[in-house]
Amino acid sequence: MLAGLLLASLAAGAETTHRDRGKPIVLESSGGFQIGGVIMVNPNNTNQSLSCDHGYMEYFLPWTPRRTSIVMWHSSSTQVWQNRWDGGEGFKDMFLRRDYPVYLWDGPRVGRAAWSCERTVYEPGYRDQGNFAAWNFGPSFK
Repeated sequence: MLAGLLLASLAAGAETTHRDRGKPIVLESSGGFQIGGVIMVNPNNTNQSLSCDHGYMEYFLPWTPRRTSIVMWHSSSTQVWQNRWDGGEGFKDMFLRRDYPVYLWDGPRVGRAAWSCERTVYEPGYRDQGNFAAWNFGPSFK
């Protein structure tokens, strides 16, 4: 649903893409905050704690905002919205240039909200090329 909204919004403004690309992004405010989560206190040392299983929201409010906001989230860090794989401008800046308020959400255990309240085991997997292919909507790679 959200992906459809993002693509429909981009398609609706596609004729202004090249003209808008040089338009400065002027913000009224920006910031971030944690949402929810748990604070665990170390039973062996009550002076130590861990804030975990929270979410993190970063926001960017244009100087002249539209009434509709864009919330972007993904199963990985919000970095996927900030730049394209080739380093070009990402959806965050594209929508800000069109005066949409943008909210970037890192859910619990992801990105800037990465700490888990539960013990986990991580095994590295070599997946960069698979991630690249999954995000490429152009010609297929062989």
